[in-house]
Parts: sequence; C-alpha cells; structure tokens
Amino acid sequence: MSSISRQLWDSVPWGRWTDSAVNTVIDKAANKAINSKMKRVEAAEDQSDNEADPIEQIKQSNVNIDESHLPALSVMLLITNLRKLNSRTRLLADIQYQIARFLSWKEPAFTLTVLSLYTYICIYPNLLVCIPIVGLLLGILIPGYDKRHPPRDLGIEPTDKPRQPEFDEMSEFTPDLDPQPEYTKQDRDVMKTLRHLQNVLTNIVKALEDFDHFVYTTGSFVNEKDSSALFVILLGILPVAVYGASFVPVNVFIISVGWLAAIACHPVFQKHAKQFQEDYADYFVANEKWLEELLSDFEKREIIIDEPPEERTVEIFELQRQGLTPRQWDPWVFSPTIYSENSPFRISQSRPPGTRFIDDVNPPEGWYFLPEYPWELDHNTKAWTRHRDIRKIEIDIEHHWAYDSENGVLGEWRRRRWIRKCFRQAAEPFKQQP
Repeated sequence: MSSISRQLWDSVPWGRWTDSAVNTVIDKAANKAINSKMKRVEAAEDQSDNEADPIEQIKQSNVNIDESHLPALSVMLLITNLRKLNSRTRLLADIQYQIARFLSWKEPAFTLTVLSLYTYICIYPNLLVCIPIVGLLLGILIPGYDKRHPPRDLGIEPTDKPRQPEFDEMSEFTPDLDPQPEYTKQDRDVMKTLRHLQNVLTNIVKALEDFDHFVYTTGSFVNEKDSSALFVILLGILPVAVYGASFVPVNVFIISVGWLAAIACHPVFQKHAKQFQEDYADYFVANEKWLEELLSDFEKREIIIDEPPEERTVEIFELQRQGLTPRQWDPWVFSPTIYSENSPFRISQSRPPGTRFIDDVNPPEGWYFLPEYPWELDHNTKAWTRHRDIRKIEIDIEHHWAYDSENGVLGEWRRRRWIRKCFRQAAEPFKQQP
C-alpha cells in the first residue's frame, strides 16, 4: 500500500476501526494459542519436574504480588517491546567499542588519559561520587547544548571556488543510472549492532556455562580428591592472604592491576609475549606437567578418602488383587504404600503410585543401586506389620504375604515387602545443553 493510499485509508474512520479490529482478532487468536500451549507445558512440568519454580515459590510464600495493574499478554505489545529493545542495544555496542578502543592502544593519548584518571580515582576514592555528575555533564548536557546551539562557522566554502556537483541546480533532474538500495547504511548499522549484541551475549553465556561447569563438577565433589585438594589449598591460602593484605596498600595494588592489564594489551607487549611463549614453549609444557604431578602427589599423600559411601535400605510392596476365585491372585503394582484400609488411595478407590515390574523401580534421587545387591524378599512379615500397627490382616508365613482379613475371611488385597540396599552418589557432572 502506498503512502497516499495509506493516508486516505487512515483518514476514513472505518479504516482505523478495521485496523483495530484486525489487531484485536490477531491478539485474541495468538493469546488463545499461547495460553493453550502454556497450559499443556505447565501440566507436563507439574508431572515431571519435582523442583519448584522460584517464581512459584514467591507466589506461594507470604509475599503478596499484585498483578492486577499489569497488562494482559499481547503479541503486538511483545513485538513492539522487542523492537524498542533492539533500537537501544547501541549502548552495548558503544560500551564494547570504548573498551576495545582503550585496550587496543591505537590512540595512546586516549589510553593514557583513561589510565591517569583511573590512577587519580584510585588515590582519591571519594571522587567516585563525582563520576555520575561528570558523565551527565560531558555525556548528555554538553553534547545536547552543542546540538541546540551549533557554532557560527558552518564550513560553507567561499563563492570564488568552483561549484561542487552537489550544488548543481540540475543535479536533481539527472537520472540515477545506478540507484543504490535505500537505507543501506541503516541496515548495515542494525546488522552491526546485532552482531555486537550476539557476541556480547555469547561471551556472557560462555562465562555462565564455565561457572556452571565448575559448580556441578569440582564444586559438587564429583571427583572428591580434586575437590578436597582445592578446598585444602584455598583454606591454606586464606589466612596468608588475609595477613599479607594488611601490608599491601590497597590503592597501590588496584593501580598496579589496572596498569598491568592495560600494558598487557599493548601490541608491542603482546608481540614480545607471543615470541617469548614460542621460544620457551617446551619449558612451559614441562612446568605444566611438573605442576600436575605435584598436585597429584599432594592428593595421594594428603587427601585420603577412606569413608565408605553412605548406604540405606529402601522398601517396595508387591500388591496383588484377588481374581475370580479365592485361589487366584492377579499382580497389580509395586508401590511404596501398603494400600491398607486407611490408605487415601484405597479410600478414593484409585490406583496407588508405582510400577508394574520390580525391575522398573528406581532408587531415590541422589542414590543408586548396585547389581550385586538385588531385591530381597523380607521374610519377617510379622515384624514390619507390627511396626506399622497394621490390623485386620492374616500372615502367610511360608510365602510371606500379609492378607486383608475380616473375621477370618480373606479380603481382596494382599501384599509383601521387598528390600534393597542403595548408595548415595555425588551430583551428576555438568552437561552442556544442546
């Protein structure tokens, strides 16, 4: 639709009503599809996820969250917000550019100026209060004043010089034989901004993944010797660092770190460092192997993991239901509940949780089974029934069944107890999501 047609369409009231109606229909259809999808996802998560969502924990806590003033879900509003967010990602690109400009040393005056200001602020930390004010003055107000009041000298060339092609009156009537695509520079800026944003997010995601890898491997004692060795080393360094920090001036240390980081990024320094690394590559490899052997010997000599893994005994009840004849019993379920007459599942006449086969029974979360410890039938049926104070039962001593019994008449259900040893395991290693 051309701009003139669009203006005519907008000038007619029913045109605007039609646009509004179309947007309303789109919103309603999209909201309906999204809500139905969210309901299915939430139902699946409720069945499979045992850990509560932090947002749900907040909602279930005593914290009152009033969401009545918030707008309803709208696809058009979501797209608009994403478009506005994308238009403001230039700030991230500017920050990244300024950091790269500072570390590249392509403008030594700029880098030295920043380092001088950094040193001055480290010596006088109270100047940190002035940074927001200076940033407001130099970054917003002064540039805004320059735009509002441009200088008198606009750079107009004198008339005695030859006229430039752009001042030719007939230039606008000259046909453009090779027209350039419209908004090429704008599109290029958008793609560049998105590329910078992508790279920033990639670095953030990689840092988070590395942190998660450390937390779920070394931090979770997957390898107990490595984690214990790291714990002992850090515990030994801590008092030395606390005692030694009292003799090191904090200002001098922070200044030195900043200057060393900037000097390390200088092209000349990196050139010499790369050459030094290539010349002494064998030496570094030998030292790395020596350090690994030293840590390995330390683990073998000082870290002794002689505590056996924690073990517990779990139980499962085999439930069977009486068939067509009193002698016929049909397998029903292996369940952690006894399914007695006071069981809520039995009262509601619903099937208790469990599995059809005993081999499908999983250990508790954080525990594991060993093949050399299979399921064993508990022969002491009288002990576990007495321990649970189960009444109105009849015990089969030979086959270890506990029958429902009422005045000497066998009931509809019988059960027996199976037990198995399980052992505690460390947290699973971190697995990167595809």
